[in-house]
Amino acid sequence: MNTLFSILRFVAKVCLPGLLILVANILCSCEPDKQKRGTQEDEDVPQYEIEGEWSGVEIGTGLTWQMDIHISQLSYATSEEEIYSGRIVEVDTTSNVRKVRVRVTDSDFAPYIGTTSYAIYRFLSEDVVVLAGNEPGTEYYPADFTGRDNSRVLLLSRNGAGLPEIDSIPYITVPEPPEEPDTIPPGGGSGISELQGYWRGTEVGDTVVWEMLFRGNEFGNAWGGSEYYMGTYAVDYSRTVRRLNGFITETSISDYTGEQLHAIYQLTSDTTLIMAANEPGVAAYPNNFMVGQGARIFNMLKISEVLPE
Repeated sequence: MNTLFSILRFVAKVCLPGLLILVANILCSCEPDKQKRGTQEDEDVPQYEIEGEWSGVEIGTGLTWQMDIHISQLSYATSEEEIYSGRIVEVDTTSNVRKVRVRVTDSDFAPYIGTTSYAIYRFLSEDVVVLAGNEPGTEYYPADFTGRDNSRVLLLSRNGAGLPEIDSIPYITVPEPPEEPDTIPPGGGSGISELQGYWRGTEVGDTVVWEMLFRGNEFGNAWGGSEYYMGTYAVDYSRTVRRLNGFITETSISDYTGEQLHAIYQLTSDTTLIMAANEPGVAAYPNNFMVGQGARIFNMLKISEVLPE
């Protein structure tokens, strides 16, 4: 009996602690590997069918684009140094024409940051898509891939796949210049409440002060007392980025008298706006607020609702 107790005491003091330590070491050595394998699998599993490195061209302008999509992060840039990055909010793959919403987190154009871009895309093959995207802040999807609703249309390939000829794609058409709009007669115009008043600001890239005055359906602005324009206008309020269509009745540049003025603008607060205006006589609206694409860009501050005498 004493011998049996001695054996049991030996097992309890020596063998059992060693066995527990061995089991603990086995468990600890296995757990990190399990966690590591789980993390790696999560990183390798694509969340969206459009993940990858894409490159291509913008239909109608020929600008080259690059896109890098990984998990829910998106960054892309054009050859004109137009840079965006963002986070994919939603992808709808319930039809052949997909829908995607991207929240802009960074851009070289500050008013776009924090807005949402709505786009549609369609796979032409496993690694080729056509994509139409509206300007950030325009909260609706493009109607199609023609670009006629002011969307930008891109033809993109993934990981170096070749691009097809545009003419071979039946639902892509190269945008044509818009038809000459009807002249707005003096006394016409609509939707003028948010512009009513006296604005002051500068043109991007210049320090000369501009003044813009809007009363009723009439406008007048002057630049340093030399370049000035007067006329009537109407505003299309159906989109976030407004369209302004003006008719010049008087100007310091005689060739512009009687011409149409096409501009876009967006309120960045109750008293500030950014405006892009094409040269009078150009029968098209600017596509965006980017410098170097033909339009003059202005940053304006509303000084007063009441016009100066």
